[in-house]
Amino acid sequence: MRISAPTRAATPFYDRNPSSIVTFSSNNTNISPHGNTNRASYTVPSFRNAMMAAVCNTMHRRTVATTAAETQLVTNSTICGYDLRDLNNTLDAFTRLAISSQGLMKAGSVQNVVTHDLSTGGTMDYYYNAEIIEYDA
Repeated sequence: MRISAPTRAATPFYDRNPSSIVTFSSNNTNISPHGNTNRASYTVPSFRNAMMAAVCNTMHRRTVATTAAETQLVTNSTICGYDLRDLNNTLDAFTRLAISSQGLMKAGSVQNVVTHDLSTGGTMDYYYNAEIIEYDA
């Protein structure tokens, strides 16, 4: 007679008590030209997994630059990295990027939001919004 423990497969991450939905946002207005600047950061808590459900980035040219150059809003993490770049120097110009589900982030994974504006003069608004669903690990 053979006695063995039954095998147990872990349930998929989306079935493990989605206990919280985190709205992670960074809204920076009237920002003058600058080098790479970390605007926000999110770290997945211990013993948790997280899924990026949706992300929306927006850049807005508030005032015209004297010398136009690249503006950038970068989002990077352990699962994905994407950036929004623009050379538009038109007053009230908007540049947007919206992305749906980005996959699973493990405990300790970090999501960073970085901006830069290489123009001379002028100001920009940077908006970053994400919905993150946390699960038991």
